[in-house]
Amino acid sequence: MRLLVFLFFLVFLFFPYLVFLPKLEFLTFIDRQEFLKAFANSALHSFLSALACVLIGLLGSMSLLTVSKEKLKKYIFILLIPTFLPSLYVILSCLTLMNPFPFGLWGVVGVQSLTFAGLATVMCYEILDSKLVGFSELALMENASRLQFLKTCLNYLKTDFLYVFMSLFIVFFSSFSIPFLIGKNTLILETLIYEKIKIFGEYGHALAFTLFESLFILILSLWLKRMDVSRSSSFRRRVDLLALPYFYSILLGLSFVFLLAPIFSISFYVKPLEVVSFFFHQADYWEKIKQITFNTLWSAFGVGGFVYFLSIGAIYISDSISFRRAMLIYVVPSTALVGFALLILDLKFLGWIEKPMKFIFGLSFLFLPSLYRFRLLYRFEEIFHQVESAKTMGGTSLLNFRYITLPQIHRSVCFVSGLAGFWAASDFSLAHFIFNKDETWSLVTYSLMNSYHLERASLFIFIPLAMGAAVYTFFQGFHYVAYPKRL
Repeated sequence: MRLLVFLFFLVFLFFPYLVFLPKLEFLTFIDRQEFLKAFANSALHSFLSALACVLIGLLGSMSLLTVSKEKLKKYIFILLIPTFLPSLYVILSCLTLMNPFPFGLWGVVGVQSLTFAGLATVMCYEILDSKLVGFSELALMENASRLQFLKTCLNYLKTDFLYVFMSLFIVFFSSFSIPFLIGKNTLILETLIYEKIKIFGEYGHALAFTLFESLFILILSLWLKRMDVSRSSSFRRRVDLLALPYFYSILLGLSFVFLLAPIFSISFYVKPLEVVSFFFHQADYWEKIKQITFNTLWSAFGVGGFVYFLSIGAIYISDSISFRRAMLIYVVPSTALVGFALLILDLKFLGWIEKPMKFIFGLSFLFLPSLYRFRLLYRFEEIFHQVESAKTMGGTSLLNFRYITLPQIHRSVCFVSGLAGFWAASDFSLAHFIFNKDETWSLVTYSLMNSYHLERASLFIFIPLAMGAAVYTFFQGFHYVAYPKRL
């Protein structure tokens, strides 16, 4: 049983490369100048975005130190809103707020920085709160100035902040959706891979670029894993020399602006039925609306369900240290490469469900590694000692999983499944490869944004957002149905 699960994940995690192997060309025959320019632009926008996030995060974290523990959880939730919103919604908010919008490299840097500033703030806060605030006791006794204290502490924590910087750099370097929509006329590695396959049909070159990108990110990930961060302190919480009051209010306001911008952009003169009639231009548009709704909702539930079963399988074999290490260093291939790998797969025997099935499989493939590292691995390591104790007492892997691991980790599994379904409802990057134009609500919104009908796009974006919220709610409720004793 375990061997079959291992083999499944081995094939699953490398399926894009297996699909493209028959289409390989000589990987040395690439335009090195074009590649280096795209690589440099990708590194530049990733560097600037990560640097901006760390600087904002440092200021925001110093401000969060002044917040009481009662309000802290609520503030952290608000700060994380832009990061967990679908990228299409965040991009639409930015396009609405900034007119004219600075498309290109600086536009990509701006959107990525604003999107992840809240997450960087929370990460930096965890560093300061757990490792630094106690040292202010000694600094106060020695009458050290704020500037002296900050200089010393930043030098002490430089490795920790470098860890945050490099984590964000890797995320930005492999990002596709924001550069694809915002980085117009700027050669970026992810969009270059897309163009090589979509426009020129050069599958071998695209795979070569992806391999270079994956190797680069893998090297960074391995280096990140070996970084020696500072240890946590256990002193009393004194924040006198660290506190930066009220700066967090700016970041909280920014989160609300991101959330509410599309609402404010909807004109009071826009009538929803007129917009729908204008967009579809056909008498049977209600049939098309039902088809689009079905595609979006079924795909979102499918992604959530598939991620649910994948998560259970991953947790089942997570007692293997080799699997955990492999998932930590695994680099997800380019979204463009995954999209075209799915197009190449001949699944016509599935009939009308071919496109939704490809979409479900592709998004689950893209989401699972990050969700596993983000929530499931951390939760499993908390209870790993219980699994080891049960093994020494003669418990089999299946029994340990059923009675020890799954009941304690099922809530996290449902959380990541619901989150995957929420994102899937508003995904446009992979849907752009799988579906035809305007076959999901995210593609309808994407088309309106491309034609600069931002008010209409702001109206339509709430349809996939509401569907995603329904999918997320379903999976949260499913946990309490499966384990009612944990209510």
